[in-house]
Amino acid sequence: MPNFLLIDHGLAEVGGHNYQYAVDILTAAQDCGYRPVLALRRQFSQNAAVPPAWRVFRVFRFGPKHAFSAGVDGKSRRGIGLDGRWLDPANVAWTARILDVARRADRRRRLQDFESACAAVFSEIGFHAEDIALLSTITDFDLLGLVRFLKANPHSGLLDWHVQMHFDIFAGREPDHACQSAKRDLLRGQLSNALAQIPAHRLHFYCTTDELCRQYNRLEVGTFQTLPYPARLAPHHTTAPRRAAPRPLRVALAGGTRREKGKRQLCQLIQSLWDEFLTRGQVQLWLQINPEALRRQLAKETVAATHVTGNVCEETDAPIVAVKHPLPSGDYDELIRRSDVGLFIYDSQRYQSRCSGVLVEMLSAGVPVIVPAGCWLSEQIADAGYEHLDRLQGQGNALQQVEVPRSQWRKGDSEWPGGTSPDAVACGPAGEPAVTEVPVPAGAAQVLVSFGWGSENPPGAYLRVETSNPEHAASDGPVSSAAIVGPRHAPGAVHVLAALEPTQTVVRLRLQNAYHQMPLYVREVQLAFFAAPAGQKGYPLGQVGLSVAEPSLVVAAVREMLAHRQHYQQSAREFSLPWNLAHAPSRSVEILRANR
Repeated sequence: MPNFLLIDHGLAEVGGHNYQYAVDILTAAQDCGYRPVLALRRQFSQNAAVPPAWRVFRVFRFGPKHAFSAGVDGKSRRGIGLDGRWLDPANVAWTARILDVARRADRRRRLQDFESACAAVFSEIGFHAEDIALLSTITDFDLLGLVRFLKANPHSGLLDWHVQMHFDIFAGREPDHACQSAKRDLLRGQLSNALAQIPAHRLHFYCTTDELCRQYNRLEVGTFQTLPYPARLAPHHTTAPRRAAPRPLRVALAGGTRREKGKRQLCQLIQSLWDEFLTRGQVQLWLQINPEALRRQLAKETVAATHVTGNVCEETDAPIVAVKHPLPSGDYDELIRRSDVGLFIYDSQRYQSRCSGVLVEMLSAGVPVIVPAGCWLSEQIADAGYEHLDRLQGQGNALQQVEVPRSQWRKGDSEWPGGTSPDAVACGPAGEPAVTEVPVPAGAAQVLVSFGWGSENPPGAYLRVETSNPEHAASDGPVSSAAIVGPRHAPGAVHVLAALEPTQTVVRLRLQNAYHQMPLYVREVQLAFFAAPAGQKGYPLGQVGLSVAEPSLVVAAVREMLAHRQHYQQSAREFSLPWNLAHAPSRSVEILRANR
């Protein structure tokens, strides 16, 4: 029986995404006829947490140290060789070389540990051409340790080695990446130097998202392809009875809280939800946070109102419930399944390309989500929302439809200056938006803004769409609605549905580049006005979930989820069916098997 070896030097305990990833992939590999082999940290002491038939090697002394990476999370500013030294020490000042002595020794220790740990595993299982080796979470620095081992063991060339990267190389958003040539050249030189020392080995490179692959493919050191983050098939029913309706909307912030996951915004979020939702029993907020972090991160009044429990099935009337992180796999699955809404207050720039395992699991379980706009998370639900608005537009029950000609637009407060493209509207940055005003027909409760995305717009660009009542706000003042949107993956118009005020007679539409200075182009801008359906204030703004242009709009998103609770839950469950097929662990194993 061939071996399927998963190597993860970051896996040190039961629980968390590293552990669940290993369990999911190895279980799928076993179902495909492989013998699972797991290599992890020495600290991992709970062998009972994995099936007895699996071979487990506790061999790594050190876990990842991101400071030695040259990517966004790292501090390395010079290429590193297999011995942990700089590749170009002669070009560095002597003072910098002296300051680097201790760090160089640490780099060497970690690279030697990676090499010796791999050697310990393969001295037991041997090298076989039919085996698969997957390094599931690795950085550019960790790759040097792998290359050291492969170079020292020529028989390792019998295997295909599969290497997966999770973290960004470049800072900012995709349009910012082309100008970061120094970072590109540094990493290209470091990786090229390492890979040149094992020319006969077959290495296959992966990332968890298409966006991240585009970053790594800029290095031109190999071809990176997407390996979907695996999600277990999560049934929608839970293992414990739930309180009969009416009950609060259970909003969950699952996973550990870190800076890029909104740790600093947690207090402000709770304050914004407090009066309208939490104290009135409309919403119950579930947090994965340990008691010491709870006291450190939240205000005293919030801590006093928080119920801390070890039972994710417990029913309580407390406005906030805290459970520990990480949870055992079964408890974590139950936390996800029992959630009515998954809330993500992540930094959209840091997650512009990065995958979120929590989001994968929420969507797998059929849980509606609220996510930040302008990043990988919002991209996962964007087309589902566009399809929902396609249907609304196609119903033919709009009160009025208006096409806005190019001549009706102005640039901020100035007249339209003209341009080279006769049919495109140029939407500049915040100081140079495209602005127009359109009369609102009587009885309209919502406006659907639709337009074609310009083919000349660069990948990774986003447009901010604001609608407001000019009678109440200046063009640069508060807005009644703001959305951040990008292009569709499938053909069709980009849509934004926004609410109107009851007595509003004119809607001001403002389009601008959400994050960059260059203009973006849209075509065939149309507005369709709708009356509210019977018994409701309006049609649902999306389906499966909602993306918010800024944290202050989370309150409005929660209000929308409450108003159309059944719609979002039903659409999320339907969405989970194809989602689970795309993210099935067996599919990941099949991709690895095909690349041999």
